[in-house]
Amino acid sequence: VRWAVEQGWPRQRAHRVPNFVDDPAGTPPASRSSLGVPEGVPLALAMGRLHRNKGFDTLLNAVARLPELHLLLAGEGPEDRALRRHAANLGISGRVRFLGWRQDGPALRAAADLFVISSNHEPFGSIVPEAWASSLPLVSTAAQGPAEVIRHQEDGLLVPCGDAEALADAMRAVLADPAGAAVMAAAGRRRFEAEYSRPAVLRQWNEFLQRINP
Repeated sequence: VRWAVEQGWPRQRAHRVPNFVDDPAGTPPASRSSLGVPEGVPLALAMGRLHRNKGFDTLLNAVARLPELHLLLAGEGPEDRALRRHAANLGISGRVRFLGWRQDGPALRAAADLFVISSNHEPFGSIVPEAWASSLPLVSTAAQGPAEVIRHQEDGLLVPCGDAEALADAMRAVLADPAGAAVMAAAGRRRFEAEYSRPAVLRQWNEFLQRINP
């Protein structure tokens, strides 16, 4: 909406109603044994097409700075082989699980301790509210969509795009402060319920339709 207004679209005719995401509450977590992840280790999850825009090379560089952290990377795409080689070159292949395309996103999120977005370019999509819906603490690069909606240090942490050190520092901060991470995750869950749940989005549609056709 902001971009459209900046390009000259009348502000009074610009409206934003997001897509809703399903509520995953009660979804059992995927078992760590089925994912090849040891019990008791900190576990981050990232999801998306394995493409340069997603910045997964930066994420792997960040994981290399956190020797206790394990990573689930769910997705497929043209960078698959390059990312596997990069993980091997960094010496972290044993801590990174390339899961390919998955349809059990809620179960994966329920198994993780932290959700990470490392994109260099990212439209809004649904990835942020999906993490919030799963009550996961969220660390993201300040790409277009996430930077528009995440409230830094309230319902997520934002770091510069392409900065592996900053990404690692943010993940470390979340993992080192479980109480603070829980507060952040709860704030994200409240954002989901208020803005991105099915009832919330239906309410926003009703309000929009009433404005344009009172």
